[in-house]
Amino acid sequence: MAKAAKPTPMMEQYLEAKQGLPPNTLLLFRLGDFYEMFHEDAEIGAAILGITLTKRNDYPMAGIPYHAAESYIGKVLAAGKKVAICEQVETPRPGKLVKRSITRVITPGTALEPNHLEAGHNRFIVALDWSGDRLNAAWMDLSTGEFELASEAEIVDLLPVLTSLDPREVIVAEESPAAWAAARERVAGMEELAAFCQNRLVLELPAFHFDAATGHRT
Repeated sequence: MAKAAKPTPMMEQYLEAKQGLPPNTLLLFRLGDFYEMFHEDAEIGAAILGITLTKRNDYPMAGIPYHAAESYIGKVLAAGKKVAICEQVETPRPGKLVKRSITRVITPGTALEPNHLEAGHNRFIVALDWSGDRLNAAWMDLSTGEFELASEAEIVDLLPVLTSLDPREVIVAEESPAAWAAARERVAGMEELAAFCQNRLVLELPAFHFDAATGHRT
């Protein structure tokens, strides 16, 4: 069996940046006048953006021009993906690997650039927490500052409101989707809640972010 080629220093830098990113995040890696995507990101990005998929050292690669990146980023967000930007953070010098760092992570619910927003439409991000006897929700449109809270004992009483918001992103506590799936048969409305989340971008955060007492003080 042929031995796998060792990654180049630049590719090691890319893989290190990619390693710490959450799922469903495309990494745009700055190389000169382009943002490049590699491996699975390149395949997904090329399909979403309609750009050419090429190869470099036998792995997939696709790039977009640096000066036109925002319009491409908007298309990726509209497809329900997150985008991480890895920039060159020092002046390139011949023969030396330029230092790069993640400078932004943009999600469908937090994008505020004008060309990422659709005129006349809100862009809600929703946080959900099922406490065992109540469904608690908070939602915000960062472009307008609108922020509301709601809590219902019956899941089905809150779902019509959530559906009307049509959030671009849903935030839940870690392991909540698995817990909700396990409770489908014994909790009324849980199956509908799972269905609501199924086709949306769901971000899982550590459970301490959903601590009720801390939230109340904040």
